[in-house]
Amino acid sequence: MKITVQLLIESDKGNTQQVSSVGEWQRNEPLQPSNLGLTLAESKQLLKNIQQTLVEEQINQYQKTQS
Repeated sequence: MKITVQLLIESDKGNTQQVSSVGEWQRNEPLQPSNLGLTLAESKQLLKNIQQTLVEEQINQYQKTQS
């Protein structure tokens, strides 16, 4: 199983501004209760990637309003 998480950022008018892949994992082991969902390390990396992408876009938008 391949899991891909994308972050979609839209303008206030609803136009898509950016689609970024913020996480991707490959699961090859047999599914068991012990390996359901994301690990703590995977969850932390996902949150870090979301924050980084979001902050970069917010900075870009702020800079556009200042020029």
